[in-house]
Amino acid sequence: IAKARAKMETEDAPEEWKARFCGIDATFIFERREEGYMERAAETWEDCTARFPADPLIVTQSVEFFDAQGEFERSTQILRQAVDQATESPSFRVTLGQRLAARGMHEDAEELFLEAIALPHGGSARKVLIEYFSDRRERFLDGGGKAMGTRAWLGIFCYTLEDQLVIAGVMPGAPGAEAGLKPGDVVVAVDDEPMTERRTFYRLLAGRE
Repeated sequence: IAKARAKMETEDAPEEWKARFCGIDATFIFERREEGYMERAAETWEDCTARFPADPLIVTQSVEFFDAQGEFERSTQILRQAVDQATESPSFRVTLGQRLAARGMHEDAEELFLEAIALPHGGSARKVLIEYFSDRRERFLDGGGKAMGTRAWLGIFCYTLEDQLVIAGVMPGAPGAEAGLKPGDVVVAVDDEPMTERRTFYRLLAGRE
């Protein structure tokens, strides 16, 4: 496999093929369990992620490898790198968002979920975001105040489109739904302050109870 990979590197092969052989090489090294295999496998995965930082298979398998070794921070770094490189990929944002949410980094997670929804193929991320907010709401109502914090909560999620803050969805029964907000509505201002960015909107909400 290593020889085949080296041969491919010298030829004008598609980058996708090179990425696949890189991943196969790393997996093969690990599964053979020869002396020093763990270090060599880790080095090979590092090489793969450096050369193909946004390849879906490389990212997925390298994250699985480092997670299995208990190197969760390294896995998170790989996902962050993939998000930075693949600006149009909703899947990397969802995966990283779920990981950060599990660590209690909810603001960062929400930002990633909302970014995913706003992308051209981000429709599938909508379900993840709804489930995320539903889970946090249920924990809050059950007495888990830390799940939602004490900030104002409308139960809506938005995206930015041409300098407008557009509502992407509204949770049933949430304050936003009771106020008559619906998908497609545009948030024009909060307390007379014009709204064009999600971060500004959520920052203002965070300062209210």
